[in-house]
Amino acid sequence: MVALNEMHCSRYSVTVVPEKEIPSDQYALGFAGFKLKETSKLGPRPEKPIEIYEFESCPFCRKVREIVAVLDLDVLYYPCPRNGPNFRPKVAQMGGKQQFPYMVDPNTGVSMYESDEIIKYLVGKYGDGNVPFLLSLGLLTTLSEGFAMIGRMGKGSSYTPSKLPPKPLEIWAYEASPFCKVVRELLVELELPHILHSCARGSPKRQILYQRVGHFQSLVSPSSSLILEPKALTDGEASTNFSTCSDGKSQSPINILKGKVVFNNTLKPLISSYDSANVTLVNNEFSVGLHYPEHSGGLIVDGKMYNLEQIHWHTPSEHQINGLQYAAELHLVHVSEDKNVSVVAVLFKYGPPDPLVAKIQNKLNELATYKAKRREEAPITIGYFHSKLLSKRARKYYRYIGSFTTPPCSENVVWHVLGKVRSISREQVEALKAPLDKRCKNNARP
Repeated sequence: MVALNEMHCSRYSVTVVPEKEIPSDQYALGFAGFKLKETSKLGPRPEKPIEIYEFESCPFCRKVREIVAVLDLDVLYYPCPRNGPNFRPKVAQMGGKQQFPYMVDPNTGVSMYESDEIIKYLVGKYGDGNVPFLLSLGLLTTLSEGFAMIGRMGKGSSYTPSKLPPKPLEIWAYEASPFCKVVRELLVELELPHILHSCARGSPKRQILYQRVGHFQSLVSPSSSLILEPKALTDGEASTNFSTCSDGKSQSPINILKGKVVFNNTLKPLISSYDSANVTLVNNEFSVGLHYPEHSGGLIVDGKMYNLEQIHWHTPSEHQINGLQYAAELHLVHVSEDKNVSVVAVLFKYGPPDPLVAKIQNKLNELATYKAKRREEAPITIGYFHSKLLSKRARKYYRYIGSFTTPPCSENVVWHVLGKVRSISREQVEALKAPLDKRCKNNARP
């Protein structure tokens, strides 16, 4: 059970009307000549944003985020990831203990812990006094929230060093948005305060943002006045708000110059072994990948086991060899028990089809259709996937210490770029690009 009303504002209603009844400059979902006319009945609006101290992977915090969406409130979030130096200590100073979520209402001077008490307070002050049924079940609600977040594997809970912006960022989104979730996880890990302008179904703020930028779900950077969709954060904005992306000393990708490579005869062959598993094909509009369950095999690096978490493709390649950029690059992302990351990169040149892509090519076509219809993060079940094509014993590879190629660009990632370049057909490259957002067809970090 997962609370469904997180997507709808209080007393939400919807009717289907002919497309011509709604002006073209008014936000509305449309289909087959019709549009959805959505309304809601909201309570009093607080003059100042509610302040909430919390972190993304906390089920108690998720409950509060859901009522924020239902009530259509603007909230100033202070992220409190594990080991965060700024706001966790502040909560202890203000309330006497580090417990989350912690709410402060600057309009009334009220502050409190306990998610259920916060929900009751917000509903009583800014709603109709009635807690939605699925948020009123106490422990059962909390357990359901926890189950709903299992797939995120604790993302949005651990601190990554960063440079705080001079003013809080602003997000126009809603709790159920998969694009918002990914961005919020990053904001929490980087401990970046942000104002969330909740835009659940029926929110009048959807129209406000639609008039400003022509769509909803956006990240606003006060430092640069940029307005960006969370699903399409550019590297320039990453450099503004994720300082490691621009200031880091070991950033990836790199151009591998063979003449400057140092041969290390102590490195052993790279041994990987992967089990067949039920995998999911996922499109987040920036990249296409396969997500693996736990215990699906992995990679041994210097005697340590790194478990396979996911694989994804970049077109064209991110890494270069002697300045040559290849047609595509496959990343196999592995994580050890102590949360270290190792990535195996496989380069592809144009030629005969790649056997691995061939096995999922029909599903890629289905994924492109799914994305075009739904405009959301699209998961498609592959089923029991034979992963032997990934299992290799590589003797020639380039190893270096680098970073993630997407924000927050965290470093100390162990990279292994295989020396053997494989082949992929032009048709397969186009199939990998087809599901992606039009701005992300070429999704290699420069």
